Amino acid sequence: PERSILDVFTASANQRGDATAITMLMTGAVDEQPRRVSYKQLLGMIQGAANLFTELGGPAPGVAYMLPSLVETHVTLWGAEAAGYAVPINFLLQPDSIAELLKASNAKILVALGPHPQLDIWQKALQLRDAVPDLILVRVSPPGTPEEEGVVDFGTALMAQPMDHLTFGTARGGEDVAAYFHTGGTTGVPKLVAHTHRGQLVAAMGGAAMCGYTEDDILTATLPLFHVAGTIVAGLSALMAGSELLIM
Repeated sequence: PERSILDVFTASANQRGDATAITMLMTGAVDEQPRRVSYKQLLGMIQGAANLFTELGGPAPGVAYMLPSLVETHVTLWGAEAAGYAVPINFLLQPDSIAELLKASNAKILVALGPHPQLDIWQKALQLRDAVPDLILVRVSPPGTPEEEGVVDFGTALMAQPMDHLTFGTARGGEDVAAYFHTGGTTGVPKLVAHTHRGQLVAAMGGAAMCGYTEDDILTATLPLFHVAGTIVAGLSALMAGSELLIM
C-alpha cells in the first residue's frame, strides 16, 4: 500500500514501533555496547532530517552525501528522499568527478563525515565547497566536536527539528525522483541514474520477496550506502519487512 519511501517507515513504526530497526557496531570490541535504534525512533529521525534539509535548501532540495555506513547515513538518505532527492556519492571518487556529479544533480546540500584518522572525506568535502558555488556543508561528527564556521553540525541541527511531523506539507512519492545514483565509472566518468519513489518501492518489495525477509531476521548489512544493492536489497527491502539491520 505504500506510495512513498516515508510511507514505508511510517508503516513499520506503526506495526513494529519498539522493535530494533538498526543496530550499529562502531568498533567490534568484545565489550562494546551496540547502538540500537527502534523503528519509531528511526521514523522520527528521518522526519527530522527531512525538515532540516527543507529548512536549509528550500522546497525539494537535492541532498548529496559522502558517508560510511552509519545510522546517520540511513537517516540522511531516507530523509533526503522524503523532502527532495538524495545523491549518494562514493567518497573514494576523485574530487573533480564528485564536483561534476554535484553540479549535474543540482545538489544544494552535502552531508559528509567530519575529520577522521583513516578517511579523507572531510578534506574532499572542503574542496568541493570551494568548487561548487553555494553548496551547504553539513558535518556528521561525534557529539561535542567543536563547531566549524560556515558548517552545519548534523546532530545538533537534527535535534532542533520537530520529529513527529513534517514541517513542509506532504512527503514526495509516486513518480517523483527519489534519488540520483551514479554509475561506477568503469567505462568512463560516472553517470547519474534517476530513481523514482515507485521504482525504489517496487525494487525493495521484489528484494524482500526474493530474499524471504521476515520480522525475525537480522541482516548483516555491509554493502555501502552509495550502492543500489546496499540501499535497496540490503536496506529498504529489510526495513520494509520489519527486519533488523546490523551495520558495522
